[in-house]
Amino acid sequence: MRFAEFRKKQNLTQNQVANALNMAPTTYAGYEQKRVEPSISTLKKLSKLYNCSIDELVGVETTASKRNEATEFQNELLDLIMQLDETQIEKVKIYVNGMLGNLIKLRG
Repeated sequence: MRFAEFRKKQNLTQNQVANALNMAPTTYAGYEQKRVEPSISTLKKLSKLYNCSIDELVGVETTASKRNEATEFQNELLDLIMQLDETQIEKVKIYVNGMLGNLIKLRG
């Protein structure tokens, strides 16, 4: 869980977050210290407060977050692939899988 990270990005204290969520400061501190797990409704409120998805809040990697972390070259490749039709994409997948299979054989 990345509660403290998002709270600090918003320049908020634990007490301010607890007040915004109408809970005791010790309850919120328990979330940050991973002693207590928040309910789904609390996760929704936190994601709204921190302006992020629940996945981001709890540290789940999504395709979108991975895209943000991709290298410039990887993003260029993706942009090129997005210009292909389904048949061309299928050919690229077969080609790349073949390349990966060859790499695995070489390593083994």
